Parts: sequence; structure tokens; C-alpha cells
Amino acid sequence: MLWNSKLVILDEPTAALGVKQSSSVLDLARRLRDRQVGIVFISHSLEIVMEIADYVVVLRQGQVVFEGAASEVGEPELLHLMAGLPIPPVLAQPQIATR
Repeated sequence: MLWNSKLVILDEPTAALGVKQSSSVLDLARRLRDRQVGIVFISHSLEIVMEIADYVVVLRQGQVVFEGAASEVGEPELLHLMAGLPIPPVLAQPQIATR
């Protein structure tokens, strides 16, 4: 599978796909993960990111503004970080540290 790769980079792999095709891409990502293959999954789809990510890194204008376990942050916080907006106190979680 994928030439016995140790790392696979998927850059917006679901951007132009329908639901069925996107599901196939996510299934592939899960199979790779199960085979201990590292995956860099670049996506603006927060729903997909939260579904498959163990760890997230948010870049804004070429700078890392957040990195941490996916379980430490939710979709609303990620959206604010991506857009460069302050995280409202109602959304803020104590463990979220931005740069």
C-alpha cells in the first residue's frame, strides 16, 4: 500500500470530492494510521480534521498559531485560530495556548 511509505502527505484531498469519495479518502487515512503510517492531512474542513486527527497544527499567514492534541481543542476554537480572531471566553478552554 502506497509503496510501503512511512509518511503520507495529503493536501486538501477531499476539497473537490463528493461525500462518497471523501469517505473513501478518510477510510484510506484510517487504514494507513492502522498500519502505523504517519499522515500529514492538510484541510480546511474542520469536521474532517476533528474526525481523523490525533494532533493538529494551525497555520495562519505562514506562522504556527496552535499545536496540540485534537482532543484539546474544538471546531469553534480552531475556526477562530484559523481566522485570527480572539477566542471568546465562552469557547476558551484552559489548556488552549496560542502563540
